Amino acid sequence: MVDGDAFVNGIVRTLDIVHAGALFRLLGLGDQGRVGVRCVTLSRHRADALIVVCRVENESLDHGEQAEQDRVGFRHDMRSWGELWNEIGEQTGTVWKPTTIEPGGSDGPSHFAVRMHSEY
Repeated sequence: MVDGDAFVNGIVRTLDIVHAGALFRLLGLGDQGRVGVRCVTLSRHRADALIVVCRVENESLDHGEQAEQDRVGFRHDMRSWGELWNEIGEQTGTVWKPTTIEPGGSDGPSHFAVRMHSEY
């Protein structure tokens, strides 16, 4: 997903759904922001654009301490996840609404994936 990748550059603004899988949970906060911006550049800028990522939610971590360390595997709660996507939206001129989805149905973990809807 690097900027100089010819294949990736060829699909800019063509995808209805970008599925980043577990990528975000492997990265520190700064890298999550950079990858988020890249995901937005790949998505069509339409109201039904969707970016899905697996997310590990952890209410007990100190986000300030994690951010200072730019910790690999930065974990979010819904507040910090929303703040990240607000920052990504400001950088890209888009608006994203984080929501939790349950890929395993009502019996599955509600924190497994997060869906961002663009609002235009």
